[in-house]
Amino acid sequence: MKYLFKGKIKEFKDFTKGDLGLNKWLVYEETIKDRYEQVKEYSYFKKLNDLAEKHNLYFDETEIISWLDSQKIMLKVIKELIMNIVDEIDIIQEFHIPFTNKRADYLLVKDNKIIIIEFSYSNLEKKDYQYQTKLNQVINYKELLSNVISKNIEIGTYTFIIHPEEDNKDSNTEQINNFINYINYFFKDRKLSAIDELNKLPNP
Repeated sequence: MKYLFKGKIKEFKDFTKGDLGLNKWLVYEETIKDRYEQVKEYSYFKKLNDLAEKHNLYFDETEIISWLDSQKIMLKVIKELIMNIVDEIDIIQEFHIPFTNKRADYLLVKDNKIIIIEFSYSNLEKKDYQYQTKLNQVINYKELLSNVISKNIEIGTYTFIIHPEEDNKDSNTEQINNFINYINYFFKDRKLSAIDELNKLPNP
């Protein structure tokens, strides 16, 4: 398996600690190049760069900015997940899909369930087009992954468009709450008992 990071939620929290302070990280409405110039000397930025090279992941340095943006969102999300769910989740960042040159931003894995997650930075002029493009992309990833793993694995998808933020104002709060609710719902035990199934049958 090829990836940038793989581990439990607690390990992901420890992994993302560094001098950039992701809990206070803001998605400023600036060019990726400008944001890169502001943070390229931080040790945590260099850590991600070195790790990607170690795992032989193709990337450019500005792509690390998008990794930081998505890590900030993921940290907010996992903080609010149901306790008995969050402790059992494995999280994989930049998962390389076998037999392709494609990488999914994140996988969340629990029991026989996987959520494939794709992030993108908001472009207000192309908002609908951008969402549809990312949605098609994550559906394609689901199809590719389903072809190489057991058929008893349930795969869900989620597309998250990150909006630019301002100081003391989180413009992604509603999306984050929706994402949290989806993860909690997807990973909870939704199986009906045999008696419940029988009770649903119509009378002869």
